Amino acid sequence: MERRNNIVELLVKLGEQLADFGNGHQSKAAIEQACSANEWFSPDSVRRAVEAIRSEMLDRAKLTAWLADYPTLPLPQPLTVAIVMAGNLPLVGFADMLYTIAAGCTALIKPSSKDPLPLYIATLVNSLADRELVGILKEGDTPDVVIATGSDSSADYFRSLYPEATHLIRGSRYSVALLSGSESSEELRLLGEDCFEHNGMGCRSVSRLLVPRGYDFAPLIEALQPSLTLCSAGHKANYRQTRALLTMRGVPYIDGRGFVLVAEGLVSEERLSVITFSEYDSDDDVQKYFSQRAEKIQCVVAHNSPFERTVPFGQAQHPTLSDYADGVDVIDFLSHCSTHRG
Repeated sequence: MERRNNIVELLVKLGEQLADFGNGHQSKAAIEQACSANEWFSPDSVRRAVEAIRSEMLDRAKLTAWLADYPTLPLPQPLTVAIVMAGNLPLVGFADMLYTIAAGCTALIKPSSKDPLPLYIATLVNSLADRELVGILKEGDTPDVVIATGSDSSADYFRSLYPEATHLIRGSRYSVALLSGSESSEELRLLGEDCFEHNGMGCRSVSRLLVPRGYDFAPLIEALQPSLTLCSAGHKANYRQTRALLTMRGVPYIDGRGFVLVAEGLVSEERLSVITFSEYDSDDDVQKYFSQRAEKIQCVVAHNSPFERTVPFGQAQHPTLSDYADGVDVIDFLSHCSTHRG
């Protein structure tokens, strides 16, 4: 119990240190370095990502409630967990680092060259602990477990690189908003944050809509305009390029004045400024839509839906501690690995 309490205290203190993120010299330097490494990052997007982590994952009450579902933590047989992180969003690999620490394991992180922020967080974590909880994954390391996030084609590479480890490999997914036509203007405004908070990047960014047949897109387009200010110059350039490309190809689209709406199936490649939509006539159509795509959907924004990982409007980019990527409970996964190796 003492070790468990110590872990909670460490994570809470980390949250307290991040409360002032962006104001002190070191955190300002971290933001500058991150934006220099990734042209899609902005100081505001980095601060928003850190605040989402701090409020959802480093709050004492939320940590305590979440850990109550895992009475055996920390694990009696600790593991060395390699975490290969993506770099498309600020601190996208933080949750895996937190889960590893909460399980009482040692994390070896390999941040993307496009996101140096995990190194900043690792330094903070280690300064709060009595031993090094987070190290850097180096060539020749032999971790017990590998958690890797990348493209679908990267799975085989990670497995071949660490053949003796147990693997949790995540590929490409997308998120969907299920609309009924009765949403308020405020809910549609919040949906804009779900779509554009990180330029439409990342598996939790809503890039697809499921709407009733004959849906009027005009109120949606108007409500989404404020959130387009979150997008970078790169997203705006992509929008202009996409609009020209679709026009040249003769693909019908609805101009969202900063993004385009295209019926699903009319475009083959994923583009940042494209939101595709499908229409439904009945609840059975909705059920069929989600059952056919269950392996590719990360989360659903809706009042309610038949999909398990459904979140309220405005919360897609603010995952809670139990919003496990791909629906795989990382704590259960690590517990199983520990038991097997023990």
